[in-house]
Amino acid sequence: MTWLLERVDGEPWDNQHAAREVRGGVWLYTCRSAGQLWPLGDCSERCAHPTPADAERHYQQYLLRSARYDGVWQGKEYRCAVCQAWTDRYAVLETHVVVSLCPAHLDRAGLERLALAQALAAGQN
Repeated sequence: MTWLLERVDGEPWDNQHAAREVRGGVWLYTCRSAGQLWPLGDCSERCAHPTPADAERHYQQYLLRSARYDGVWQGKEYRCAVCQAWTDRYAVLETHVVVSLCPAHLDRAGLERLALAQALAAGQN
């Protein structure tokens, strides 16, 4: 269940996921939809993340915890996102993102390794 936090006046009325400051010094990972903010994942009005990075990390942990690791491509193979080996296996995040992972990386540790590599490539820590 999600809770309505507040109406955001002056912002576009589109969907956008991001860490936002919802009150003085408190950040949540949210979705803006139709001018309103909704917390995503495990974020709630009870969270008090002091920085955007903390809110993003909380949402990332939710995605890793809730991912499914049982996908099998029927008659197709793709490169593993971690090691580039051919595989017919994949993980699915709650955001409906599909990530091809070989059996050696088809677990939370494999997704964490991929997330860390992407963060480093983007210049984030």
